Amino acid sequence: IYSVGGLISGCVARENGGCGINANYCSVRDCQVWNNGNMGIYTGYSTVSGCYMGSNGQSGIYVINGGCQIVGNNCYHNNTSGNTSSAGIFLYSANNRIEDNHVTASGYAGIQVVTSSYVTNNIIIRNTVSGNGANNYIIPANQVTGPLINTTGTITSANPWANFSF
Repeated sequence: IYSVGGLISGCVARENGGCGINANYCSVRDCQVWNNGNMGIYTGYSTVSGCYMGSNGQSGIYVINGGCQIVGNNCYHNNTSGNTSSAGIFLYSANNRIEDNHVTASGYAGIQVVTSSYVTNNIIIRNTVSGNGANNYIIPANQVTGPLINTTGTITSANPWANFSF
């Protein structure tokens, strides 16, 4: 599915050789995107919400351009290739909001922001990431993040912006 300036809602994109959904200046919501050869959703200047991405060859969600909101998605077992430039959610741009996503068992990293002097000011809050060990979060210092809670058992932080790693 390819769109510029559209609404993509309630769709299923699966078993494509490339990306499942390529969306710029769009709203993508409540879609299922799985088992694609490349990225699940490749996006810029868009909102992606309430979607399920699973078993895609590279990133579940790959953010190429800024101004995106990636909110309330479920990314399971993406980056089956184990590529170090792919993740459950991968950011290659600045000024995005990554919030309230659940990311598990990605091939290399859960949520990853590319290390670059121009990729700054992404806000990363209230996410849960598991199954990637030390690579649950790969976030360079020039981002805005909630505190990272990485203990099991009782939640010890009352901070509503916390990210969880387990």
